[in-house]
Amino acid sequence: MILREAEQFVTRYNMISSGQKVVAAVSGGCDSVCMLHILSKLAGTIGFSLEAAHFNHKLRQEESERDEQFTKNLCEKLEIPLHVGAGDVSGYAARSAVGIEEAARILRYEFLEKISEETGADRIATAHNADDNAETVLFNLTRGSGIKGLCGIPPVRGKIIRPVMFLTRTRIEQYMEENGLDHVEDSTNADTDYTRNKLRHNVMPVLRRINPNVSGSIMDTKQLLTWDDEFISAFAQRFIDGNFNNGCVSAADIAGLHPAVAGRVVKMLCPHADFDHVKSVLELCRSEKASVSVSLPGMTVRKEYDTLSFGMQSDDDGINKHILPVGKRIIVPEINAAVRVFEAENSGKVYKTFNTFLFKKSSICGSIILRSRRTGDKINLSGCSKQLKKLFIEKRIPASRRQKIPVLADESGVIAVVGMGIDRRCMPQKGDAVIIIEFEELI
Repeated sequence: MILREAEQFVTRYNMISSGQKVVAAVSGGCDSVCMLHILSKLAGTIGFSLEAAHFNHKLRQEESERDEQFTKNLCEKLEIPLHVGAGDVSGYAARSAVGIEEAARILRYEFLEKISEETGADRIATAHNADDNAETVLFNLTRGSGIKGLCGIPPVRGKIIRPVMFLTRTRIEQYMEENGLDHVEDSTNADTDYTRNKLRHNVMPVLRRINPNVSGSIMDTKQLLTWDDEFISAFAQRFIDGNFNNGCVSAADIAGLHPAVAGRVVKMLCPHADFDHVKSVLELCRSEKASVSVSLPGMTVRKEYDTLSFGMQSDDDGINKHILPVGKRIIVPEINAAVRVFEAENSGKVYKTFNTFLFKKSSICGSIILRSRRTGDKINLSGCSKQLKKLFIEKRIPASRRQKIPVLADESGVIAVVGMGIDRRCMPQKGDAVIIIEFEELI
């Protein structure tokens, strides 16, 4: 029955056509094994060729090697060609100032795209399921989202397809048992330090007690929201096509639109803008000032009389000076991030990502500032002070990116550089009162 539903789902969204080649991303986990097995059955029915790809993140030592070997054995048994790759996720996270999970996702998709190009594949299949989609909707809801975020994960995006998105984890486990399929378990799936795992283990069980089919209900809501999103987007696109010329549009014309359409117009012109950014641009449209501007991620929007212009920032643009008051969440558009500052007691917990900093409270002199590097800036990471310029050169950071690397400083100097570390004078011990600064990438 599940196999028949899978064929109907793939056909409904026109995921795969006869004669095409599909590369399936296989981690060795339950979802991806189920997807690979289903695709192997559908390959003969629909008439496509199937290959697999496994990316070793090198994060869990023996577990990572175990997962790779399991996937090799599985593909050999199913007679499916397998492509294996690996990457330095931790190193990439440090160099790029992103979290481990985000770094893993970026490198994994880069690998899948590479294999797709090398093999001439038409589609890349990933094993997102109905519960993943429900968790994504809830995750976006808790962070604040418009319709697009509440639409969750699309079944098809470009050449990426999700052929088992209609299945819940319970039904995937049912399919695995019925077909005698084995899998390997990622130990980090049980780690509730990760937000998604908190939703999976703590929130979803409560919702299932209210509605056992909550994932299906969210899928139905997602479909309704997707239709609304498509309608509003089409309306906004018609406005842009008829009114946007040479990077400019009438501020009064945007202000005269229904807020749902006006907000979508701004979002389409500024793809990386969040809710607060969109609100700022709409306020700009209504401003009576003759000349005013607002900075967005990678873009500056300027109003001169009634003309609203959208200009890209150059790579040399740095980070403006931002004071980071304790107890506040500050949006920093220059780095497309929100920064949250709060006090706590150091529990000794080791953070697995590179976007959380703990400073000994008594070591901080005056206010904490977020800014770009300045000439003469130094930091002591390993017992001796080093100029940031020299540190960036050693880290092989391109000159065009150096002004975009966030530097945290107080009145005595630099206290941390995102992606590199904390100055030794501010390093806390267990039990110290600390100031915690968290960076959160904006969607």
